[in-house]
Amino acid sequence: MLEALECLNQVDRAALVLRDVEQVPVADAASILEIPAAEIRERVHRARISLVHQGAVLGSTVSWLLTPLPFVSPAVSSPAKK
Repeated sequence: MLEALECLNQVDRAALVLRDVEQVPVADAASILEIPAAEIRERVHRARISLVHQGAVLGSTVSWLLTPLPFVSPAVSSPAKK
């Protein structure tokens, strides 16, 4: 996995680590990297796809990168099941 991360350019790697590893919100990641929020989303997407392709080459499983992290709002409760 580290080999695949090293193949990413510096900004794509930073965006991916901030969003997927550190779980930093898009707006905060954009502020840290000093780029627009839309570009953070684009770079994370590009990095995930690149890692999937690298996984195919390196023989590792990185398909989890295409699965968005679950978001659970603490203020919203689940509807009661009937």
